[in-house]
Amino acid sequence: MLAPSVGSQQATQQQPARPLPPARYIPDHDFDTRHIALDLRFDWKREQVIGNEIIILAPITNNLGRIELDAANMTFTSVKLGTGVPLKYETDVANHKLRITLDRLYQPSQE
Repeated sequence: MLAPSVGSQQATQQQPARPLPPARYIPDHDFDTRHIALDLRFDWKREQVIGNEIIILAPITNNLGRIELDAANMTFTSVKLGTGVPLKYETDVANHKLRITLDRLYQPSQE
């Protein structure tokens, strides 16, 4: 077992304590992200990214009927299932979120 020498204890005591970084909340998710595919193009003059994102999710809870995704500085024109079925969604600009209501309740064995 190693013990610090007296000199190193004194040096530590003389240095001002660093403040801890602020605590960050890691949001709970009711799903596991299995795959993300992006199809993007860039409009450099307008400083915009335009494209589509496909996300494959699997619930980790029973009866998943709604998901929430981070969506800072994004505008959405549609949200659909992989089959093309449109889904209801709402953006929460103040909290940088996209909330999607799924077409039915999904179980952990489903994607």
